[in-house]
Amino acid sequence: MNIRIRLLQAGEESRVNAIYNHAYGNIRPLSFFEWEFIQGPWGKAIYVIAEDLDHPELKIVGTQCAIPMVFCSTDGKEILTAKSEDTYVDPEYRGQKIFDKMYALLFEECKKQGIAFIWGFTYARKPFLNIGFQIPFESIQGVRVNNIFKAYKYLASLNPANKFLDRLKIFLLCSYGYTVKLISGFSSGNSKGVESDTTIVRNEANERSGNVYWSIDQTIEYSKWRFMDNPYGNSYVQYSSKDKFRLVINNRKEGFSYLEEMTFDFDLSREEKLRNIRESLKMNVKKTNSFLIRYWGFETNLLNREEISLLRKCGFVFIPGKGTGFVWKQLSTNSEITPENLHISRVFTQGNR
Repeated sequence: MNIRIRLLQAGEESRVNAIYNHAYGNIRPLSFFEWEFIQGPWGKAIYVIAEDLDHPELKIVGTQCAIPMVFCSTDGKEILTAKSEDTYVDPEYRGQKIFDKMYALLFEECKKQGIAFIWGFTYARKPFLNIGFQIPFESIQGVRVNNIFKAYKYLASLNPANKFLDRLKIFLLCSYGYTVKLISGFSSGNSKGVESDTTIVRNEANERSGNVYWSIDQTIEYSKWRFMDNPYGNSYVQYSSKDKFRLVINNRKEGFSYLEEMTFDFDLSREEKLRNIRESLKMNVKKTNSFLIRYWGFETNLLNREEISLLRKCGFVFIPGKGTGFVWKQLSTNSEITPENLHISRVFTQGNR
């Protein structure tokens, strides 16, 4: 087979999006593709395709891209990175190193644009390890159950292949989680200073922490793109308190919520943090009647581990098992940033799942 690897050209977006929809079930309108890969706050994605030159229609048989993302540190530095997305190789064409060849071109183009690191999330660990990515850690899933039966119905539906024993385990998890949530409600008083807003903006929380951490630079342009213009049926609310605390929740139309991100000022006590979290969750459930709050966390550093510890005290339970792998590829000699000093949250996704 004669396979050509090249960059996607303007005007080909509908063609490549049709490949995605054919592979995954016609789930992404073209406008969603344009939002994610063309209209990003730091420019359009570097999008690579593989096509079969022997096919009469020059069939696209593989895709891979990198979305530019600027990271900023808690001491004010910035660096250009990119998030790996839209990885796909047609099943009929696998075993021909198409994945490797697409990434070779992607690495080259990213270097030309000054991108220092490529990162992302995947369950397919081996292909990424084979081309030089690290997978230093994986995600951990947490849930706060507000309604046993609705939470069970939703979680059980995530995998149609669930057998009776799987569904039983999910029901027991929901029952246990609801009990933990009830017990957590008896601890700590309310925080009266928490306010809510549907405009998501970065505040100064966590800007003065003792350790240096890196995260996505939530500029006005980024916040507008990621939260306000997001086309995936999300409804975001920000809870904050005097620039010392910030919690962003995504209330999904299906009736559950995602806890997207938490940030704290370094001088807040543990009890103050707990009060702020509890009050935010209480306000959100009262407003939305959310039957389940999901959390996607990591145990990579003190900051991420503290989040998990705090959420356990606020009624979250954490699900054992292998999570999504975090992949990381260094393209420059910059050594200031490592995967271990990233403050990772669900904001690192595009909110499209």
